[in-house]
Amino acid sequence: MRQPDELKQQTSQTAHDQGPQLDIAELSVTLEPLKSFFNSPAALDELEILGFCLHHLFIRLNTLYHIKLPELAESSQQARVSQLASQSITYRYALWSKLGEIKQLIQHVEPLCYLLKNSLIVLLDLLDARQAARKITRELQINQPYEQYLDYITSQERCEKTVKLLTTQLNDWQAYRRLAFTFAGQLAGSSPSLPQLTHMDAALNDLQESAQIIFGNILLDFQGISVGDDEAVATLLFDLMQKIDHLLQQIDILQQALPPLIKHYAIRKEMN
Repeated sequence: MRQPDELKQQTSQTAHDQGPQLDIAELSVTLEPLKSFFNSPAALDELEILGFCLHHLFIRLNTLYHIKLPELAESSQQARVSQLASQSITYRYALWSKLGEIKQLIQHVEPLCYLLKNSLIVLLDLLDARQAARKITRELQINQPYEQYLDYITSQERCEKTVKLLTTQLNDWQAYRRLAFTFAGQLAGSSPSLPQLTHMDAALNDLQESAQIIFGNILLDFQGISVGDDEAVATLLFDLMQKIDHLLQQIDILQQALPPLIKHYAIRKEMN
């Protein structure tokens, strides 16, 4: 299946900025248990889209919390240490540039979330509509051949590796959010709207919490699903869709708040 070209282009620079990271195959292994519930080509295509989008969503959020926000904090702190005036060109340009990079990153997250939501809706519909096919699948899996058992064991071993990588990165997100940048803490003295900054901080925290539930809980819970437990699959898919909706709400808050803030730090002609 062809991957969205635009999303692949948006990913190239993001991936370049980071060190070791999860590849698509490593993250997609968390979705392997779902394949026993969906045996149609259309459903398998949606699972592939799901894995692709989750992978690139993780890359972008990891870039946001592990790279871009710490860089913004560093720019702000350097300006304070060097006692630059809040109206100096150097100070304003540094913040304007970093805020623009964050805005672009947030813009790239939004279409991924919509693709994820659409795929989840399709999968929930297929799960609800193909009860007879699922019954046949369950009967075949009662006495699955030894080769399938080996595939299952291999999948579990790969998933353990993925869990370790995810846990490390998610812990880093928490550490950077505790120690790094808050808009209200760093920009309150040079920005005219403290309530807006507080809302942005809350949105970033909520965004991180929802992402951690997605990658640290829901995806890993798929590994514990029993064969034929359609209700558990539906519950997890629905939980995932709710968290994606919550991500979109926080993204909307940030997309509304960032442009005025970027404009505030733009270098005006009268300053030259």
